[in-house]
Amino acid sequence: MDILSMTDTELIRNRGEIAEYVKQLEAERDALREGEKPVPGADPNAVVDLWNEVVTSLPKVQKLTPPRRKAINARRCDLEGFAEVFRTVERSDFLTGRNGRWTGCGFDWVLKAANWQKVVEGNYLGKEKSAKPKAAQEFENRSFGAEDLNSLVMRL
Repeated sequence: MDILSMTDTELIRNRGEIAEYVKQLEAERDALREGEKPVPGADPNAVVDLWNEVVTSLPKVQKLTPPRRKAINARRCDLEGFAEVFRTVERSDFLTGRNGRWTGCGFDWVLKAANWQKVVEGNYLGKEKSAKPKAAQEFENRSFGAEDLNSLVMRL
């Protein structure tokens, strides 16, 4: 983005985009001041687009806020790293709420450091409701005739 060559009208028309660009530059500057290198490919706008594309079972991100931008930069990984985590989230019946046990997951939740690490480690994959014991399955599959029911009633 070549801000210096824009006319006043273009600057006014693109002020939102320019503000986001300035915030991104400030975040990179702050990272350099702290001795960290910016990670190439982890553009916050691209990360949000990736979430909206990959994680279809959860709400889409509507706005890239400064706290979200900071959380994205804090994860310190490239776009493929984000893609891998987002695919893991989408595969998890627990995180997406498909198993009905929890519905608190979202973009901001995933970006929190402790939650991010758990997703990366696969803690939410294969945590489906445990299968019923074999005896319970056999009981449900039994069928009773009139004689069986009469026999059971007579025992009581």
